[in-house]
Amino acid sequence: MKVDQFSPREFLRARRPEKFADSVIEERPILDRSVLEYQLATITTRSQEVKFATFARHLAEREICPNLLPQTGPTGGGDSKVDAETYPVADDLSMGWHVGIGRDAASERWGFAFSAKKKWQEKVRSDVDEIVRTRRGYRKAFFVSNQAIRDKARAQAEDKLRNKYGLDVRILDRTWILEKVFGNRHEVLAINDLELDTAVRKELRKGPRDVRREKDLNELEARIQESLQHQRFGHQLAEDCIDAADLARQLERPRTEIDGLFDRAERIASKYGTEHQRLKCAYQKAWTAYWWHEDFEQFAALYTEVENCAKGSRNAYELELLTNLWFLLHGAVTRGVLNQASAALQSHSERLTKELERLSQEVDRPSTSLQAQTSLLLIRFYLKSAAKESIDPVLRDLRKVVRKCEGLVGYPLDPLVKIVTEMGETIHTIPAYDEVLETVVILTSTRKGEVSAARMLLERGAQLLRSGRPYDAIRTFGRVLRKLHKHESRHDLVRALYLCGCAYERVGLLWAARGTLLAAASFAIWGGHAGSSSLLQATEMAGTPTGSLASNSHLARNRHLGQGDFS
Repeated sequence: MKVDQFSPREFLRARRPEKFADSVIEERPILDRSVLEYQLATITTRSQEVKFATFARHLAEREICPNLLPQTGPTGGGDSKVDAETYPVADDLSMGWHVGIGRDAASERWGFAFSAKKKWQEKVRSDVDEIVRTRRGYRKAFFVSNQAIRDKARAQAEDKLRNKYGLDVRILDRTWILEKVFGNRHEVLAINDLELDTAVRKELRKGPRDVRREKDLNELEARIQESLQHQRFGHQLAEDCIDAADLARQLERPRTEIDGLFDRAERIASKYGTEHQRLKCAYQKAWTAYWWHEDFEQFAALYTEVENCAKGSRNAYELELLTNLWFLLHGAVTRGVLNQASAALQSHSERLTKELERLSQEVDRPSTSLQAQTSLLLIRFYLKSAAKESIDPVLRDLRKVVRKCEGLVGYPLDPLVKIVTEMGETIHTIPAYDEVLETVVILTSTRKGEVSAARMLLERGAQLLRSGRPYDAIRTFGRVLRKLHKHESRHDLVRALYLCGCAYERVGLLWAARGTLLAAASFAIWGGHAGSSSLLQATEMAGTPTGSLASNSHLARNRHLGQGDFS
């Protein structure tokens, strides 16, 4: 039995990231101040003078001025007589600086010397003398040392050199380095440049969704404990227990905690909850075993529990939940992670089909009957697709079911809309699919307004464009634009215009593409304040039938460019 490497957990995380934790574990190196101080004091014993010079320059770029040019010759100043110096930066660019001691470094010439010698006084005099003798017009000289220099000695040396050479000299010692590294959080810089071995500390940075979930979970737990203490048993307690387990699952708590919360919910629901809550608890537990824990053996066992709860139910939604699990069971068997015999797929399929057929015969409950018929058709669609058989009959029957549900408020249309839209990714070339989609669009427009229907068509147009059918995509976008010209759908309008422009470019209508993309840019920048005439022109172009697309280039040129609407 061949087992694939498909991960349900990662697949669902990619599709539904909001169902998982958004906290991030960050690893931060730990650098102790005494460790860095020792490393700086012993630079020469490890022959790390060059690494110290690199570290000192990088630190100076963050604390003094960002425009440092390192020397490229030999160590000790090279041919330029300095270890680093500033280079000119335009005033407009230096306005954006947010580090350093000022913008003067953008126009003045500053010299830098880095030293690890113990006799720092001789070294600073020698380096400053070299800097002055270059006659390059340095205004400041910075001397960075790894030595610990007393304040009095540092001040005296600076005053002497300033008076002798007329140059602003600054001596920065080990104390300055330590203060800047730990005061301004440059520990990573020191670790990388000096190649220090450090310990790593893991920190959890909580995401906004997890913060809200933890708050909700704490409130739920407090309410549950209060209900237990005051013996307020009932449906609400069972619902709170199920919700608490769901929140723990979304927070990705340890499996023992999640399973324990579901076991608690199961006990409370079996004693005080409704039949639907018992099924809901078993369903969520099976859903968690498959998607979060990837424990397929437990999932197969829990499927049987859900099936027992759903057996004989007159609620189409409960059988819809069982149908969801059946798809997962069939997929697990197909991929080889479950054995067909041990999973009892054949018997489970027969029982589910029998239950759905029973509900589909309840003509006195039309919404329930149609919902059961929809589930049956989706199962047939899945099986025929897997067997590579013709799915046209299934799509035609599905269209009939969709047409019958018009006017039935109890029929859940939203799940079907999502399923039909997703179908387009794989069966977009089948004419019967377009008929089903068109019927769903009309029904959606009647129920939820033209914006919802337009969004369905927008997704269909994007699918057509991705599948290499730009002419069909243009025709579809033409039906979308007018319906999306509303404040609440302005973002969808921009996307529709952009995709339409891409479709024009795909078929070689470059002027039409330019005009439509300019319309998209106009609405993206100005939102609802962009002129409605611009949208009208873009809509007319996109809505032009395929047969007259050849004239669109001329139309776009006249309307969008000749009149200067977007110039």
